[in-house]
Amino acid sequence: MNIRNLKSCELKEASNLINEVFRFDRNEKPTMTQEFPLLLNENNIKRSVGLFVDSKLVSIANNVVLDIHLPNTLLKGAFVGAVCTHKDYESNGYSSKVLDVVESNLKKEKIDFVSISGTRTLYTRRKLIKANSFYEYKLVDKKKYFDLPNHKLIDFDDEYLEEILASYNQNSTRFKRTKKELEILLDSATTPLRNYSYKKFIIVDKNNMYKGYIIIRLINDNGKTHAKVIESCGVNLLINLFLYQILVKYDLEYINYFAHSKDYNNLLSSYEEKKITNIGGTIKIVDYISLMNKLRNYFGSLFDFSDELEFDFKEENYYIRCFGEEIKINGIDNITRLVFEGANDDLINNIKNKKLKRFIEKSFPIPFVSTEGLNYQ
Repeated sequence: MNIRNLKSCELKEASNLINEVFRFDRNEKPTMTQEFPLLLNENNIKRSVGLFVDSKLVSIANNVVLDIHLPNTLLKGAFVGAVCTHKDYESNGYSSKVLDVVESNLKKEKIDFVSISGTRTLYTRRKLIKANSFYEYKLVDKKKYFDLPNHKLIDFDDEYLEEILASYNQNSTRFKRTKKELEILLDSATTPLRNYSYKKFIIVDKNNMYKGYIIIRLINDNGKTHAKVIESCGVNLLINLFLYQILVKYDLEYINYFAHSKDYNNLLSSYEEKKITNIGGTIKIVDYISLMNKLRNYFGSLFDFSDELEFDFKEENYYIRCFGEEIKINGIDNITRLVFEGANDDLINNIKNKKLKRFIEKSFPIPFVSTEGLNYQ
């Protein structure tokens, strides 16, 4: 048995294993490299860790490192996907072994956090958590449909690519994207699969000036169809109104829309149901000190004492110190929950200093990107 990072020339072997597990075993076409081009390509495959038995690749964990913009802050995260083991070699703990190496590599690179596109116990027992910090909206009422005489919804057109990227980059919380990456993701992330199909729309005014975009996944479930908004950007009120038009036009049962609880510019004002849900997959802090120091500018946009904050860790304990008071949180899963989900009542009630208490209440959860949008891995 040999565990190591893959070489560029092993992309085909890796793709064959991944497609066999995720596509062939389900009688589907081998589309994984098409669906996840940022993750599975010759340059990035060198980040993947494989386990070989008698020189045969039998288990793999893949990751791509992406920059994430937050208000006044840039974080570096590793997004893990297509973790699998050949069916003939299951129940040997091979996926855990390759994930051990992946995580060790990420710590050496001082990556801020790791996000995995899955919630199975393989990940949660590694102290990754499902962080509940997103709102899930449900739009049902077709009576809310009405025409907008000064705006219309048109099918996607490459002519608006520059406007799409410019409007996306106006979001304070977003993935760092080049135009080339946007073009790739618009194609790869809308690959039809099973009972999924996709629609891409542009919102324009009466002069055909760009106002926003909406990308939805249509999900056919026993003859009934509902939709999930994969990504949208632009004038929020228009997006909200046009979602009701889409609801009627495609005779949908409902539409789900997701927004982070701190993403105030993209919260919906009109909907039928709303509940808190997780960010998608699981997440864990990798380098606590690096992450918290990078977040100082974000903290500084909210409070005037960010330079006085001290962050430390020892063994399994993580510390936040300020105003002569120390907050101690045990376990990487619990400090991850504070940062990405927010403080619980017990923690808040035990903080004596009013300024520190307000800091914990208002700073966390930090704003965060959707891990199930175009950049899903």
